[in-house]
Amino acid sequence: MADWCYGKENSPLPYELSLGLDWQNFHTAPAAGGLLDQPLQLFHKIKLCLNVYNVITAYEAAASMNSDALVRWINNNKKAFQFLEYIWSLDDNAADE
Repeated sequence: MADWCYGKENSPLPYELSLGLDWQNFHTAPAAGGLLDQPLQLFHKIKLCLNVYNVITAYEAAASMNSDALVRWINNNKKAFQFLEYIWSLDDNAADE
């Protein structure tokens, strides 16, 4: 997931994120049945991946507008930005090893 988040070359879309995006777009759960029929661990992984994806895409959308839009986004989404800083710190820590 981290490689994909950082746009590392040739990193595939994580399996759980792919499932989650398909679930959102096509309203089709990975396993047959309803929400309660899904494996709980898979459901948590999908939710986590979608949360990361949503924060990154929202940040990138704000950053692509202009610096004022980015500052407004950061001020209006402090927890999301703290989450991004945490993700970035993981990449910094990986580079140190």
